[in-house]
Amino acid sequence: MSRPPCKKKISSEPSVLSFTPKGKCTGCMNISMAEYEALKLVEVCKMDQKQAAKKMCISQPTLSRVLTSARKKLATALVLGNCINIKR
Repeated sequence: MSRPPCKKKISSEPSVLSFTPKGKCTGCMNISMAEYEALKLVEVCKMDQKQAAKKMCISQPTLSRVLTSARKKLATALVLGNCINIKR
């Protein structure tokens, strides 16, 4: 039996919840609030993974998995011309 997912701490919600490519949108990619927060802390605020994990109240390995998922989704959306939605 697997563990129930823990609640990840999100400091603030984004002001924009979706991005659409100019031209034809070929599909949609959903990013979770946890993925948004992890990207914000590591890529924008330049925190290392340990600091970001502590701020989100999760372990560093969990943060690493969340970041990997978020980066893959963003890269796929950019390459394929998908819309990006941030889900609450």
